[in-house]
Amino acid sequence: GAQNLLVFSTFPHGCMPVLLSVFGKYMPKDSRGCLLPFNQVAEAFNKQLYDEIQVLQKNRTGFHLLYADAYKFTLDVLDKPLVYGEIMWSCCGNGGEYNFDVTQPCGLVIQPNGTTLKPSEYVSWDGVHFTESFYRQLSKALLTGRYIYPSLNITQICNFTSNRKVRREPK
Repeated sequence: GAQNLLVFSTFPHGCMPVLLSVFGKYMPKDSRGCLLPFNQVAEAFNKQLYDEIQVLQKNRTGFHLLYADAYKFTLDVLDKPLVYGEIMWSCCGNGGEYNFDVTQPCGLVIQPNGTTLKPSEYVSWDGVHFTESFYRQLSKALLTGRYIYPSLNITQICNFTSNRKVRREPK
C-alpha cells in the first residue's frame, strides 16, 4: 500500500482574477490587493486540514501523511512577480483591470488573439486556472521539500531526478 500521501492545501482564492473582477469593488482587500473574506475562509480551511493531518499522522508508523502548502507558495509567488510572473492578471483574457471579463472568458474572446504571447510570464491562465509555468514552479518546490510539512525531500524518497527520461510503452 501507499507509504506516503501528499495532501494539498487550498489556494488563496481571494487573489484570483475572476473573483477580483467580480467582487473587487465590494470587499476589503489585504496589502497584496487580494480579497480578505475569500482568503480568510481559505486560511481557516487550511488550518483545520493541517491540524487533522497532524492527528491522523500521530498514530501511524511507516506512513507519511504530508501537508503541501500551496497557499503559502502562491502568496510567495505573488510577492515576487518578477521571478514567477503576474498572478493578478489573466494571461488569456479580454481587458479590464485584471484582463478578465466574466462575459467573455478565455477561448470566447471577441479578439481572435486573446492570449498573451508569453504565458510563462503569468501565473493565471484564464482568471480561474493557473498556467503550466506556475504548476512547474510549484512542482519543483514540492519535490525538494519546500512548502511540505513535515519537511521531506520527495525527490530523494522517490529516487527521482528531473533529468530522467520517461519511457513510453508501445501500444
